[in-house]
Amino acid sequence: MTVPNGTLVSESTQTKAQAGRTFVIWTLATLAFFLIVYALSTFGPEDTDPQRGNDAICYSIALLPAIGMILAGLNLFQQRKKLEIYTDGFILRNAKDGNNLESALWREVNDITWSQDRQRTTNRTAGYLFFGIIGALIASSLSETTWENSKRDLYIKLANKKKITLDISFEAPQKPNVPLMNETRKAWLAEAIQSLRNGKDVAFGNLLVTVAGVKQGDKFVEWKAIIEAKSINQDGKVGIVWTDPSKKKPQIMSVRLGLRGNALVQLVNKRVEKNIGLSTRLGNPNSYRS
Repeated sequence: MTVPNGTLVSESTQTKAQAGRTFVIWTLATLAFFLIVYALSTFGPEDTDPQRGNDAICYSIALLPAIGMILAGLNLFQQRKKLEIYTDGFILRNAKDGNNLESALWREVNDITWSQDRQRTTNRTAGYLFFGIIGALIASSLSETTWENSKRDLYIKLANKKKITLDISFEAPQKPNVPLMNETRKAWLAEAIQSLRNGKDVAFGNLLVTVAGVKQGDKFVEWKAIIEAKSINQDGKVGIVWTDPSKKKPQIMSVRLGLRGNALVQLVNKRVEKNIGLSTRLGNPNSYRS
């Protein structure tokens, strides 16, 4: 575990409010299921072999919310954690005693991905249950969120194949979403620019950025043909827009990334801006060395 020594930017500590609500919901669901099954077995048809088999099936089904209750209870009563975000990395600590549980520099992190927005998923499910497909679409459209206020689990994927989960309970005094996005973008962008200045290629998923252009599989696009890079959606898809003389419309080379996609967008757009401002240096591998 490499411990960062840069400037502390943000802290996010787990709260137990959401875990408490989840535990109560699963507990009530478990009690309701068992009461219903007990009532059916007690006041239902007379006890026969087929009926006993049905009761066994019902009790087995009632165990499902009980499992949810147990898992929610474990989450509620486990030790809280605190995430510290630095300019050059992060530290995950035990919130009670401050022990270092995990730490890494940003250059030791492959990417940071995320889950679906929980609030949007919940609203979409409720809309579907009450009003069908149309209700789900309406609920989903009314639940549009920004990166700042979204309720997503974050997954820090380390170079050593470890994955650290930051669930939505990391929210005091603030969520880690924005600080993580800002600090990783700056660190990964600076690292990529330095690599290109040294003549090294930089990988972003299955896409390779080189001093001469961008490569994906057998396709290679020179810098002079690239128009821009942009985020296509909130699922991490990034598009490199480029012109092909044989095609009427601009082409898009896409790759799905996590937060590392932000560094890719800025890296490509900075290079495109340099091309526009210094047209005499188009295609020159030394463009990054100025």
